[in-house]
Amino acid sequence: MWQKPGCFIQGLRFDAAKTGRGRCKLSGSKFEKGETQLVLNAHNTDVRVKLGCARHVFSKIHSVVRSFDPTKIAGYDELASAEMTHVREAMSGLTSTSKRSAPSQGTNDIDDDIKESEGRKKKKITPPKISQVAPNMTTCPRDALKLETLPSDSWNFKVVSWNVDGLRAAGRVEGLKKIIKEQSPDLIVLQETKLQTKHAKDDFANFLSGYDCWWFCSTAKKGYSGTAALTKKGSSIGTKIEGKCDGSVLPKLRKSPFEVLKIKAESHGRDVDRVLRIRFGTGDAEADAEGRSITVEYETFIILALYVPNSGQGLKRIQYRINVWDKHLQQYVDELETETGKPVIVTGDLNVAHRDVDIWNFSAKHISKQPGCTALERESFTRWLDGGRVDAFRAQHGGAVGQFTYWSSRAKNRKSNKGLRLDYFVCPRRMVDEGIPSEVKVHGTWIIEDGFGGSNTAESRTPSDHCPVACVLKRGKGGI
Repeated sequence: MWQKPGCFIQGLRFDAAKTGRGRCKLSGSKFEKGETQLVLNAHNTDVRVKLGCARHVFSKIHSVVRSFDPTKIAGYDELASAEMTHVREAMSGLTSTSKRSAPSQGTNDIDDDIKESEGRKKKKITPPKISQVAPNMTTCPRDALKLETLPSDSWNFKVVSWNVDGLRAAGRVEGLKKIIKEQSPDLIVLQETKLQTKHAKDDFANFLSGYDCWWFCSTAKKGYSGTAALTKKGSSIGTKIEGKCDGSVLPKLRKSPFEVLKIKAESHGRDVDRVLRIRFGTGDAEADAEGRSITVEYETFIILALYVPNSGQGLKRIQYRINVWDKHLQQYVDELETETGKPVIVTGDLNVAHRDVDIWNFSAKHISKQPGCTALERESFTRWLDGGRVDAFRAQHGGAVGQFTYWSSRAKNRKSNKGLRLDYFVCPRRMVDEGIPSEVKVHGTWIIEDGFGGSNTAESRTPSDHCPVACVLKRGKGGI
């Protein structure tokens, strides 16, 4: 069976096949052995007709599917079960219940095989009404978030995390410059950079002013995975480096005290928080070869930036994800906190939609088999949180709906806000519970909407299939 390029028509697929069995659904003529047939396929439903009926079928199919919004349906694989039912009904409406039904008017578009059936009783074929074919596909609502303003004279530290889905792709660098201009973060962490070391060394060595770039590139596969940490210039003097390997690329660090003073002056006298240690990897050989983690240690807290392994197509990697990676991650974070006595904030694309409210169509049957949405992954994440950690976003915003960070580009779900929340800030409970002493507290977390896919405007649909998330830390009890 073959398929011509571009033969998707808003949810239906057109193939060709050769068989001598069965009859044409329109003309009723029996297929000859080896005769090429036109096959209309939607999910598990096939409608087969003679090639001579092709123009007739196309005219009918257009009258049925023209009501589908092409921005909401990319291909029949992306259709939810409800929409699929309507497509099957539409296809059934193109054919008579009788296997020997004849086509409607328009014999100029039908070949001799159809003319042979003129003696048979003709039955007019009427496409289903639009209301029967395309149910209303509403936009997922988005609750407005309440964000408290931080006093300008208090210490604060802002982290922005973003899965860029390929840093060399269009709009990514412009997106980073937009983040810097509007958010002025102290630390930016990136996932899925898809860079090789030569790109990090040559093309992106100093591509952003005001930041030192630390790269961890995949050595297991080219153009795959990869993470990065962008720290404020002047913060990395005397930084200890651990885990350096073929995939890690260090910035050209400034060592002159005069340069530090200049940076401080340019930042209006604000001290730059010092980076004590950068660690590439967590010690899991498979994940480290894919460049999935960078640990950034400051004086009173640690940021662990992650691109968590996806369970993969067909969930082929789910056992590694649940039984190896998740357990290793939890042990690594616990040991890091025990070793340093500092709270570890885990951020990045954690590839799990934890709660039902984090999935736009959580009740759909196929969701339980979708990577990041399976019961195994969600339960594993729950067990980790139950051990004394908190999803900082949900701790602050509760069950706010429509707060997604990922949308399928292929299904064009961004405009309708049909997405998943896969990007997090996970921290010890003491960082969000005001009744528990902690030197550092979470002031607020939010999703950066405008221009990164978070809102329902044309401008929000680029770049990347993820949008950035942000977190601000503040001084807690005990001081900093």
